[in-house]
Amino acid sequence: MSEEGKANRYETMKKELGLNEIQDDSIKANDKEFFTKMREKREKNGENREKNRIEMGKMNEQRSERVKAILTEEQYTKYQEMESQRRQRGPGGRRN
Repeated sequence: MSEEGKANRYETMKKELGLNEIQDDSIKANDKEFFTKMREKREKNGENREKNRIEMGKMNEQRSERVKAILTEEQYTKYQEMESQRRQRGPGGRRN
């Protein structure tokens, strides 16, 4: 995702979820750590798709748990809905 795409995504999340500055900063830091680790795992595992899939699944669970701890219950429910819609649109947010 481009830097502009990330900025737009975070701005939308902040507005739609009603994030305060601490939550906004925490979500961004969590994502930065997640995506850094994800890139490192891919580089380490190379073309081993099965290993990547398993490890990415575990990492996504950890990421979700952290997000859940950052947000209120209501915000997290809305966040899950937003993420589900984003996944359905596919990479880059385009509708398939």
